[in-house]
Amino acid sequence: MGVAFAVVVATAAVASAAEGPEIAGRWLVEKRDAIILVEPRGHEIVGRIVWAKDRDGIKGDERLDMKNPKAELRSRKVLGMDILTGLPLQRQADGWYGRGRIYNPKTGKSYNVKIKLESSNQLRLKIGGSVLGHTTRWTRAE
Repeated sequence: MGVAFAVVVATAAVASAAEGPEIAGRWLVEKRDAIILVEPRGHEIVGRIVWAKDRDGIKGDERLDMKNPKAELRSRKVLGMDILTGLPLQRQADGWYGRGRIYNPKTGKSYNVKIKLESSNQLRLKIGGSVLGHTTRWTRAE
């Protein structure tokens, strides 16, 4: 019976890994002006902008990374841009995926980030440090 149990557990673990991390999917940001596709890529989890709301007379698919501190990147489109990088594929024992980076194209700044699935439809992000950081929540968009 021990061998059969081990085979079932191993099969479930392989199936889960093949599906990707539990946070994979399309997420609507708290301000409801962008959707981020979170998915595994290589040895990390990344998130890229797949929809951006029209704002200030500029269509979402035409918005540029105007606030980027690197002048040569200010002409790139926000749509399709990776804004979430460096998260590990496996969550920590406390449920958090930690030690990643998140880029805010509205400000041109990057921050430390860790992410936790609070429910099947809500993702919690802790952005920045413990003193000056803040928390935001994304809602599953699928």
